[in-house]
Amino acid sequence: MYRVLEEKGLKTHRGPVKARTNNRPKARAATGPNQLLCWDITYLPAAVRGTFFYLYVFLDVWSRKIVSWGVHEEESEEHAAELLAATCNAHGRRKFRDAEATQPGLAKEGGAFLGAIYGEEEKAQVLGLAGEALREHRQRYIRPIADKFEVWLAAVEPVLLPSEPLMTAVRYYKNHRDALFRFMDDPDVPIDNSPTEREFRSVAKLRLNMLFAGSAEGAHRACVLLGIVATCRANRVPVQAYLVWAFERLGTHRDVFGLDMADITPAAFKRSATSVPGRQRVADQARTG
Repeated sequence: MYRVLEEKGLKTHRGPVKARTNNRPKARAATGPNQLLCWDITYLPAAVRGTFFYLYVFLDVWSRKIVSWGVHEEESEEHAAELLAATCNAHGRRKFRDAEATQPGLAKEGGAFLGAIYGEEEKAQVLGLAGEALREHRQRYIRPIADKFEVWLAAVEPVLLPSEPLMTAVRYYKNHRDALFRFMDDPDVPIDNSPTEREFRSVAKLRLNMLFAGSAEGAHRACVLLGIVATCRANRVPVQAYLVWAFERLGTHRDVFGLDMADITPAAFKRSATSVPGRQRVADQARTG
């Protein structure tokens, strides 16, 4: 009997049945940049076998550019929410430029505050300020501009319609004020993520080539190496010399050196090269040669 019912498609519970609901997620589409973001978490193997760091990355769906990223020791939605908030002042600046089409006067006023903030940051870069000196410069020259900007935001918001592009720019800074201005209190935080986006633009161009990386693990390792190369370039460190130095301290001699992960970065290699007489000359020759 069960076989006959199976053939006729009648082997079901005989009673009221709820209509099947479609649980497909709502489709979203982007028609331009800065409209829709996607994010992912990637495992980064640590020096100790079986332990990982977690790389959080936010991508702009339209441009496929990295908007923001961060590395943490655990997987948490709080880290993702904080990273999304601390996106980039460069994106906020572009929002004001886009708003000039509908509100040219007010948008230029808001953009002038950001232009002044970037101007003071450029002065600090020209002076080569870092650490506490950079923080003091930001507090002395940028903080007053940011305070006036917040007063301007509070005055402009009530006169704008919710659908106006300028309102989008205003709310961007109102909602993410702490994250976007965090750089004023922390000299290690850049004013925006533009250098990172430029470095990883070449990685985005490799998307199709990564289809033939051999395996997902192969593509992952290629991206890790590209990230190391970009970091070495940013620190003006010769890649080959750094890799030789790092592998010696990560391989069979790891117990001899006893270094943490922070002590085998390209920046740590650069510090060690300048602290040992004669090693800086070798590093310079490797970089120029």
